[in-house]
Amino acid sequence: MLAILQVWNTNGVEGVHRFLGRAWRLFEGGLSDGSPDAEQLRLLHSTIKRVRAAVEYVVSAFVSVRGAFHSQLRQLMCDGAPP
Repeated sequence: MLAILQVWNTNGVEGVHRFLGRAWRLFEGGLSDGSPDAEQLRLLHSTIKRVRAAVEYVVSAFVSVRGAFHSQLRQLMCDGAPP
């Protein structure tokens, strides 16, 4: 869980940039002139659901770790003894 909360690392930025460039070119190139079909919409909504779950997990992990830190720090400051 703590691996998720590591300090920002710029090593992956180039890969993300390439991914976004490929996604942009798919839409910019105009794969079709019409509306997305049912399978494309299913894929879109499935992807959004998975990304949302991942983001919610990271936020939940952050809140949990922050809460544990606060609790332990408060104990140290108030009691002077480790939890």
